[in-house]
Amino acid sequence: MNRMDAIVTHLSEHHGSTRSVGLLRCLWGLILWARWADELLPFRRHEADHYVLGLLFFVSTSGMVVGLFSRLSCFVAGLVTLTMVFHYGHLSGVESWTHHHTTFLAVVTFVLAFTPAGRSFSLDRVLAIRKAEAKGGVWPDELGNVWAIRLVGVQLSAIYFWGAIDKCRMAYLGGDRIEQHLMYLYFGSDYPGSWLHVGAMIAAISTVMLEFLLSFGLWVRRVMFPMMLLGILFHAGIYYFLPVTVFSVASVVAYLAYLPPDDVHRFIDKLLGVRSTET
Repeated sequence: MNRMDAIVTHLSEHHGSTRSVGLLRCLWGLILWARWADELLPFRRHEADHYVLGLLFFVSTSGMVVGLFSRLSCFVAGLVTLTMVFHYGHLSGVESWTHHHTTFLAVVTFVLAFTPAGRSFSLDRVLAIRKAEAKGGVWPDELGNVWAIRLVGVQLSAIYFWGAIDKCRMAYLGGDRIEQHLMYLYFGSDYPGSWLHVGAMIAAISTVMLEFLLSFGLWVRRVMFPMMLLGILFHAGIYYFLPVTVFSVASVVAYLAYLPPDDVHRFIDKLLGVRSTET
């Protein structure tokens, strides 16, 4: 095997527990509901394409959540959300569907279709177990090629990295942008004092540094957990203080992509008080 073949094999072969992708599938479907369900209800817009889009969205995302025809559900939900972002958002002018977090949601949904996301935490698994028992066989294992989950991590790391790059300008690093948000959300026209500008500047610089650290540090096994803790605190903070909708929870859920799948499997077994036999 030459070096190129070895690289391709490394990128396309990553066999391990499917519990990470199973959890991600369930939680991602709920996040999609939190972001789009209200806008896609049939009474929001009385047009044929809206009815079709909403129906496909709710059927496919429900399949994701309960794990029925899991990969097909992820594939359809991915196509629907990508259509929402790029056709309705960028081409038809629905500005709220063009943000980085909506693109993130759509891309990850589509990526999940390329994982064995139905082998864990799903009705697909329940049906597979019943079929095996009916034939007197053993339960199907929770193992598969989960290579595509790495792409979820790549997506989030790209958001961190390019977000930090975009903030490397004086309008942000000088604290003006954060100060503007705080004045609008909390203080109105009454400027509280010079401490706000100093605090905003410290917050801006700290944010850029942290985003650069997270974009690379989450891939390093030795510092992964401290980076995750910092990331969770960061996202909890911006969710509490700023109107960032579902991006914070989606980012934290996407941390599953960085964790070794077999470690996630063993951790869940420990929580359940059972001895791990899968990995």
